[in-house]
Amino acid sequence: DHSGVYVAWVDWRNGNTEIYVAHHPHGIGQWSALAGFGSFDSASGGGISNDENQSRRPTLFKTESSDSLVVAWTSIAADGTSNIEVAREDQAWDRSSNPAQSGRADQARFVQYSDFSGLLFWIETNPNSGQRVLKSSQYVYSQTPDVERFLPEQTLFTPSVGRNLQSYDAASVNFQAVLSVAHTDGSDHDIDVRADRAELRDESFFLPGVPNVSFL
Repeated sequence: DHSGVYVAWVDWRNGNTEIYVAHHPHGIGQWSALAGFGSFDSASGGGISNDENQSRRPTLFKTESSDSLVVAWTSIAADGTSNIEVAREDQAWDRSSNPAQSGRADQARFVQYSDFSGLLFWIETNPNSGQRVLKSSQYVYSQTPDVERFLPEQTLFTPSVGRNLQSYDAASVNFQAVLSVAHTDGSDHDIDVRADRAELRDESFFLPGVPNVSFL
């Protein structure tokens, strides 16, 4: 953001994999940690995840309307189930309820979408067929008024029969977002590129003027 650069990473210093965060100002300066848990900051102890699960693949973003950092990551339990956890700096890293809590979610990616909003993407695996699909939910957040909410999830990409979803990437500028998806049948490899369409709906009960996103 305008204040500098944030970085999130994973390491084993706490006995299992945890998520750690630090900030560096623009220009000359030093890396500094954010608030953490107890006597530890965000770059020590159990970081911002601070639990018994294995925490992997962090992704972060910050809206222009807030000074608070939002971080998402994959949390893998001892039974092998995995969920996407979301936590905010200004809420002492308390977990935010989000749609990627099926026990089969992984590979989250957060991108900013307008001043009040972000897009959370993740891959979800069908436990019976093993098919992987790409899903997304729009996250809207503002401090004035204090509003935080994930909109209903969308399934953005389902591979055709005989093909498998390999990976994806996403980027955005203002109200425009672009998504690329790599998929294969084992011999033929393709990449689909899709753009969003921002639809202005009646959001007066929530945050007026925040566009909803739907990918074509």
